[in-house]
Amino acid sequence: MDIDFATTKLEKVCLTSRALVREFGSAVSEAFERRYAFLEAAPSLADVPAGRLIAVTFWAGTARASGQWP
Repeated sequence: MDIDFATTKLEKVCLTSRALVREFGSAVSEAFERRYAFLEAAPSLADVPAGRLIAVTFWAGTARASGQWP
């Protein structure tokens, strides 16, 4: 799937791991990179599941890493 960005600056930030970490931190940048790879691989938006699956996975991993969950 082709993904367009609103501005060139936004595109550079989103497509550069170093810039993503600098702008949003490592946890958010890792989640974004996974989601972006998933979207890029999908043939169309109809093939992308909707819902909170990605967010739940992200927060569960964060909570485990910080020792909040066993």
